[in-house]
Amino acid sequence: PVTAGAPVFDLTYHLDRTTQNRGKHMPSFRRHSLLLHAGLALAGVTLLALLSMGASIVIAERLGDQAAAMNQAGALRMQAFVITTRLLSEEGQADLSYAQAVARAVEDFESRLLHPELSSVLPKKTGNPLYTGYVDITSEWRGEIRPLIADYLYIVEPASDTAPTEALRALRRQLVTRIHAYVERVDRFVGQIEEAAKAEVMWLRLFLGMALLLTLGAVVFTMRLLRTGVARPLRDLLDGAERARRGDFT
Repeated sequence: PVTAGAPVFDLTYHLDRTTQNRGKHMPSFRRHSLLLHAGLALAGVTLLALLSMGASIVIAERLGDQAAAMNQAGALRMQAFVITTRLLSEEGQADLSYAQAVARAVEDFESRLLHPELSSVLPKKTGNPLYTGYVDITSEWRGEIRPLIADYLYIVEPASDTAPTEALRALRRQLVTRIHAYVERVDRFVGQIEEAAKAEVMWLRLFLGMALLLTLGAVVFTMRLLRTGVARPLRDLLDGAERARRGDFT
């Protein structure tokens, strides 16, 4: 029972006020939500585009360095054959020019082997096959082949004409055989550089493919968001305005 003078709870008034308050907050929430999602989608597309361009630039620079390294490594094979040609030259073996020609070819080979364009593409990890391959060919050249060439040049110096001819020929055959085997190792090293370059291109393709898919997804999400949050309410608004123009204020 309601006593006289007691306040009466008006349910209709309370529901009307709740509906009005909800109507005040919901459009603002939806508006901010729409702007937030659209902004995030555009920011995502921009970020993916920047990452794609950055990755392309970085990998393009690395591929340029690897191309220069392959050029230097390929020249090592040619220079090794130049050394072999100088060694097999029968003319002027007792002359100083013969030793100078071989020594010049050896210096050219070593300058290419230690060239910064070749060493700059090596990975920092010591267990990497590319790093190991370069260390192997460098160690073999310095520790075995170059000392063997120095011994051979010492024997063929003009002051050493008393050296046995058969021993000289045996040493030369041994040296030529070692250089041919060494060229095969250098060739495998060149192949490792090529494989590393192919791996870089594969990673670039994979990254660009993923970036393209994510960009398309962000574009589709943005178009759907604009359709549901902008186009459809705008169409309803224009429809309501048209009906109001015709005198229908329901």
